Amino acid sequence: MTAALGLIHGRSAPHSPWQNGIIERSHRTDNEELFDRERFADAEERRYRLRLWEYEYNTRRPHQALGGRTPQEEDLDALLLSIASLRPARTLDSPAGPAS
Repeated sequence: MTAALGLIHGRSAPHSPWQNGIIERSHRTDNEELFDRERFADAEERRYRLRLWEYEYNTRRPHQALGGRTPQEEDLDALLLSIASLRPARTLDSPAGPAS
């Protein structure tokens, strides 16, 4: 799949967390805010609770690096800016649309 997207899959050296800091930070947050606080009956419950946590993390939990916003809010703003950049700018000589 990565090749189809023109991406190169890279690997970090074993036992070298400094080579993969973003993922290591994510694991730390998951551990501190989910895995260290809860016990799971089995692997299925663990997967289910992780999915709930991921939803919470991305849609409701404020992120310091995003100025207190959620990743979902950031993504929505990026999408809206992208859509706005696709629209041609109106000029004084462009029609305003249908008359009322």
